[in-house]
Amino acid sequence: MVTEPVSEDTGKPPETTRQYPTLAFVVRKSVERLQSDYLSENEARCSRAKAILAELRHGISTKSGRYLFAWQSAFEQLFADRFDQIFGEEKAIKEKSFHDITASEKAAYEALSLFACHMQSRKKPMHAQNQTIARAAGILMARRESASLKVRFNQILSSRTDEIRLTHLHGLISLLRSEEIPCDYGQLAADLAALRDPRKKERILLTWARDFSYGLNSHLHDSQETSTTEN
Repeated sequence: MVTEPVSEDTGKPPETTRQYPTLAFVVRKSVERLQSDYLSENEARCSRAKAILAELRHGISTKSGRYLFAWQSAFEQLFADRFDQIFGEEKAIKEKSFHDITASEKAAYEALSLFACHMQSRKKPMHAQNQTIARAAGILMARRESASLKVRFNQILSSRTDEIRLTHLHGLISLLRSEEIPCDYGQLAADLAALRDPRKKERILLTWARDFSYGLNSHLHDSQETSTTEN
């Protein structure tokens, strides 16, 4: 006979806590799978990934929620990595209808769509874990030595709406793509979701400002060291 473990304090079976995967983890896994398939030498895998990324790119050029095929492509990828557990729990906590779109769903969709733009026609990975979008932007500015990039990044920080911010991010991603500078799309999804929460927004924006400076200064430092070594 199998018996349940009993708590020494209460004499009752201990409560179990459900462990949900984080938004960053699930989006990161989805992007890594798409990236691997896109760069694969297997023609079938590569063709399928190209078709999915094309749908997602088309979606980023339309207003969020309007292009249903892009949403469908996004959710097909996300559900494969237990995304239903994330937004299911989120809706249960907030007592929302399952027909409502949550902050996590919107952020995941936007991150996947931006990745689709970043990966287009690239021959190397454009997703790299632990390199935030802000750090990537700082590296980009160091490479190009253009003051206009700082202005562009400040527009992202000061955007009044999520839609305006997404437009500016899309422009930044195009520049990162041209320089083949990758970023972490799992972290980007988590940040975009947090930016929709007034309690977390300031912290995320401050983190982005710090990471931008870190990326800029660390790249300049590395470049100076390389120049000194060569001389």
